[in-house]
Amino acid sequence: MNISTFYGLNVGVSALDTAQQVEDVISNNIANANTPGYAQETPTLEEYTPFPTVPAHDAPIINGQMGQGSQVSSVHRDTSAFLDMQDRINQGTYQMYSTHQQNLTQIEGILNEPSSQSMQNAMDQFFASWQTLSTDPSNTAARQSVIAQAQQMGQTFQTITNELETLQSNLTNVVTGQIGELNTDANQVYQLNTQIVRVLQQGQQPNQLMDQRSQILDQMAQMANISYTQQSNGADYITLAGSTLVDGSNSYLAGTTTPYTSPPAASYTAQTAYTFASTLTSGSIAGNVQSVNDASTMLNNLDTFLNTFATAVNQIQESGSTASGTSASSDPIFTVTSDTFASTDPVNGSNHSIVTVPASLTTSEIAAGGANGSAWGGPGDNSNALNMVALQNQQQSSLQGATFDQNIASLVSGIGVETASVNTSVTTAKALSQQSSTLRQSVSSVDINEQAAMMVQYQNSYSAAAKFVSVFDQMMQSLMAIVP
Repeated sequence: MNISTFYGLNVGVSALDTAQQVEDVISNNIANANTPGYAQETPTLEEYTPFPTVPAHDAPIINGQMGQGSQVSSVHRDTSAFLDMQDRINQGTYQMYSTHQQNLTQIEGILNEPSSQSMQNAMDQFFASWQTLSTDPSNTAARQSVIAQAQQMGQTFQTITNELETLQSNLTNVVTGQIGELNTDANQVYQLNTQIVRVLQQGQQPNQLMDQRSQILDQMAQMANISYTQQSNGADYITLAGSTLVDGSNSYLAGTTTPYTSPPAASYTAQTAYTFASTLTSGSIAGNVQSVNDASTMLNNLDTFLNTFATAVNQIQESGSTASGTSASSDPIFTVTSDTFASTDPVNGSNHSIVTVPASLTTSEIAAGGANGSAWGGPGDNSNALNMVALQNQQQSSLQGATFDQNIASLVSGIGVETASVNTSVTTAKALSQQSSTLRQSVSSVDINEQAAMMVQYQNSYSAAAKFVSVFDQMMQSLMAIVP
């Protein structure tokens, strides 16, 4: 048996096809160099099966096997599973600290210490008005200043309370919204899994679908500490905080075994979503949850402070005498009530204290004077005003033995210390995330210079193959001319 006259031409054509397919891959890489989520593709080249494949009686008589050219067997994504996972872990950690840092900055801005609008200044001005009154107990303007400063203090604390409540409520809504995004992303991964498995079963490489899935996994990892494993069929299974998000049969609402639906099942409430979010340890969701806890803790501490402060001030006020020399036992300076925050934020909200000055309180009822046995001090008595001034530096058992000044300083410095700690963590986490991102990009991103060099390389290969086909054609024409 003789070898076909056109055997060499077939080999040359395979070289042309191979070079052209590689150039197609290169052009696709260059076109998607800036496409988010795109991983550089590399063609895998291999030889065609040699001829003859196995010895046979009807095989041509040649020494050994002859090559039949080359082919592109597959086009694969340039990725590293280890670097991808490590980068997603680092990005999640960075997002958690960065989100927490941004929210702590807002809390510091709300407290606004030190400033003329701060809690400390409002309290200082209140006690300063009593100090002024103690120098001239009969001065009506000084008495009016006490009332005005009491009102200002109540307004300052109410403003801070309202702003902290608004921040807490907004962050709670953000968290529940992020859980919704996480559920949607998980369902998209499940849908992509189905398509990827189907394509792989057909012997093809679904690079575009894998790019899309990888990008979604990146988004999910920035929100929460997901874990994922790739199955032998190419599907990614995802778990989060011990709960399955995606498996081979479905995607599930985070923290439940309820299959994903849009909108979610009625039983999947905002409270259910937030409760699960509280178990997360990484990602922007965890950072927001930590910030909600910070705001809630500050609000509870302010409640304790305000109730203690109002009670102590009223006790001294009601133990003194009015300008007319009568008991002030029925003339409290502060009234403590509760707001209705719980009704506006049913997920995390609880009602908090509001301190106001009774509208009926008059200047003559300010108790600057004290009791003298069974008699009450007269208009010039300042003993009770001095007792009020001394209150600022008295230790309070309900504040763990701290004075009012010390308690406010502790609240503010506590946030400051936490912020400083988070700032340090942000710096470290950012460095690690940048490092892992660079390593990952060194494998997956498109290197334009490398692609340009490959383009020239395979252009030369194509030209050489084309030259071979041309020479082969001329040889065949010469041969045909010789045949009679």
